[in-house]
Amino acid sequence: MTYSNNSSEMGYFPEYAAVTENGLNPVDSVSTGNNKITTLSGALTLTAGDLLSGLIVHDPAGGAINSTLPTAADLIKAMRSSAGTGFYVSYKNDADANEVITILTNTGMTLHGTFTIAQNTTRNLLIIQRNDTEVDVYSLGQIAH
Repeated sequence: MTYSNNSSEMGYFPEYAAVTENGLNPVDSVSTGNNKITTLSGALTLTAGDLLSGLIVHDPAGGAINSTLPTAADLIKAMRSSAGTGFYVSYKNDADANEVITILTNTGMTLHGTFTIAQNTTRNLLIIQRNDTEVDVYSLGQIAH
């Protein structure tokens, strides 16, 4: 192991093979694009691509709805990464009335925190691959618009 020139109050950051100086693995496929989901109603299951987009904008279109996460297997396959890899996603409820979105778990997904999203708010999520078959999803709070 070597140490980079990047110093901070915590000292020098170690450098590992195949990792950029900011700690990212260049072969990971987590994207930073945007995806807009609109005019959906009733129960639905998000895709791995929806989560990897980084932003989901969802209009419940008429009432409270459930939004089910993809399975951990589907998400891990799409992430093409290893245990400990994670990413953030923002999930906005773009309702025009008092319509709540409730995020539900799926096989291999474990939720930590509150997973309801009120009208005109965004819930920020941190998604971390725990191992080859399991994913943890952490709610990091809600922002009102």
